[in-house]
Formats: sequence, structure tokens, C-alpha cells
Amino acid sequence: FTGQTVLAPVDLDRTSQLARIMYEADYSLKSTMATPHLFRHIPGSMTQQEYLIHKGFMEPVGASTTFWFSPKHVAMEISPERRVVTFGASEMLYNSFTEEDKGAQGGVPGEEKVNHRYDEWCDVVMNNYDEYARILPAFHKIREVAKVIALANWLIAEKINVDISSVSQERWDAPEKVLG
Repeated sequence: FTGQTVLAPVDLDRTSQLARIMYEADYSLKSTMATPHLFRHIPGSMTQQEYLIHKGFMEPVGASTTFWFSPKHVAMEISPERRVVTFGASEMLYNSFTEEDKGAQGGVPGEEKVNHRYDEWCDVVMNNYDEYARILPAFHKIREVAKVIALANWLIAEKINVDISSVSQERWDAPEKVLG
């Protein structure tokens, strides 16, 4: 890879542990394209370029594709007294959006901007998520973050206040730019 990529977390403190985990997941997603030999044993695994050739697509000149994970479902059980939360499996979505306008603004598009150019490629990752997570621990961390988000959403919906001011937050020094 040549050039530099600027890290710009959207609506997120770039020094937070959440930003660190998201950075690790993003880096891991890129490694599926940069080091395909690690994933050859996974059924259907192929690089982005192999997928485009397989589908007979060509990436439009100047196009940029953004890939991202988002939570699909988190199994969560709340005890009757609302003091114990038990988590089951969490499922992720892997989406993409190809922006053909080179001058378009970056960031993760909303669900309304998902296009379907890479659906089958993303499905291979989702259908083999556990196998990818064995190679790329950040995939497991992202699923755990989905559980934290589900818990936070439940706490907000139930208007339950939680004071975490005494919990020390480890600061992460995010790189300003990375090769890519």
C-alpha cells in the first residue's frame, strides 16, 4: 500500500477504547484484502479484486467503497428484578457503499445508502464470521462492543442511570494517519 489514510472517527472520541476497537476492526477488515492467504481455507473467501472479476464488475474510475460492521441482533435477557443481564450471541451486519463521485464526503453512510455491489462478498464474511474471528480477534471484540451498545440502549430506554465516573478510562493515542 502507498499513501496515507487519515483516521477520522465519526461522533466518537478518538482517544477512547471504543475508537481503538473500531480501529482494530477496520485494520482487520483491510487485512482480509491485503493478506488473502490467511483466509484461503475459508469457503468462498476471496479478495475484493477477485470478487469483482468473479462477478464481472469493474470498479468505476475514481470510485471509493466503504465497508463497515454494524450490530444486527444481540440476544439479551434481563432478570425480573432488572439487576442481572445475560447476553447470548450477537450478530453483525457487514455492509458496503460504493461512492462513484471522487469528491464525495467520507464517513460511514446510513442504512439508506447501502448499495448491493458487494452483498455476496460481505455475506461470505458474515457466514464465516467465527472463522474470521479466530484469525482476527478484533472481529470478536466488535461483537462484544455490540453487546455493550445493546446494554447502553436498554439502560437509556429504561431511564436507568449508571455512574461510571469512578471507572478509570484508559486513553488510547490514535495515530493521526496510517499507511493505506
